[in-house]
Amino acid sequence: WVDNANTLRAPSYAILGARAGFRPKEGFGVFIEGRNLLGKTYVPVVGAVANAGGADAAQFYPGDGAAVYGGLEWKF
Repeated sequence: WVDNANTLRAPSYAILGARAGFRPKEGFGVFIEGRNLLGKTYVPVVGAVANAGGADAAQFYPGDGAAVYGGLEWKF
């Protein structure tokens, strides 16, 4: 619920992500990670109000779109 009066509800969602890599006991490792791989539009955060009462307000914050990350890790 977005408001304390339970008049406005944020929709539920599920997103798909994956991570793969190589991590040795010591030294450098590598990884690649994908987030929101299906490009789902979703609302991860809402701004809470006392009573929305059906009034339009900017209470929904959009989630990140599809993304792929890669990187190096160093373990000592």
